Amino acid sequence: MSKQARGNDDLERMLENWARWKFSPGVGRAGSPFPIYNLGPKPPRYGNTMPVINGEAIDMDSAINSLQDRYKRALAIQYLWGDDQESKAKRCGCCVRTFRDRLILAKELARAAYWRAHEKNPCQHLPVSV
Repeated sequence: MSKQARGNDDLERMLENWARWKFSPGVGRAGSPFPIYNLGPKPPRYGNTMPVINGEAIDMDSAINSLQDRYKRALAIQYLWGDDQESKAKRCGCCVRTFRDRLILAKELARAAYWRAHEKNPCQHLPVSV
């Protein structure tokens, strides 16, 4: 597997993690400062449930929020809505080809913003030992 293909797989995984994080309980709402009290209902025991990597999702959310609205909307519609491409394009207010083009550019811009933030502060989510 080439380095670029591996990078695309990593970006897809990070965006899917971001989408799971957006749907998780407590995101966007004021919760308890004690994480144990912010747990949602247990996931079903069947199927393959992936854990959410909170720090990575928060960083990706910041990267996505730094984008222009049309690119934010394209990423949100792609990863947060379960429709087909035609319905997603209609929801975005453009044709399918434009939606795909925006999505490609949005992913590249989000990747650049994500890594730019990590170059400034590479360990921002690691605990600090005293």
